[in-house]
Amino acid sequence: MTLRRCGTVFGWITDKVGRQTMYVADLIVFVVGLALQFFLERPITLFALRFVMGVAIGAYYAIGPALLAELVPRRQRGSLLASLNAVWTVGFVAAYVVGYFLQDLGPEV
Repeated sequence: MTLRRCGTVFGWITDKVGRQTMYVADLIVFVVGLALQFFLERPITLFALRFVMGVAIGAYYAIGPALLAELVPRRQRGSLLASLNAVWTVGFVAAYVVGYFLQDLGPEV
């Protein structure tokens, strides 16, 4: 499921259920998945769990900005939404750089 499809599906669900409810449910799915991955032993179950966590991240991309726009005062809304996109981009770049430097530290598979 691509991020665009996650956004489309979860954006619609969020409109039906409520932004705050979906945000909390999405956060719970992600945190539970984060905790469960430490107890898995088979690669296929880890793959499935990480897939679910990826869908939760995709759902957050639809839920987060809408919730932020709903809760923030009108004067600050534009700058905070722009900052959210900037921080996401910085996070993507930082994750790539950290992954690049860590790639040779593990065992060869």
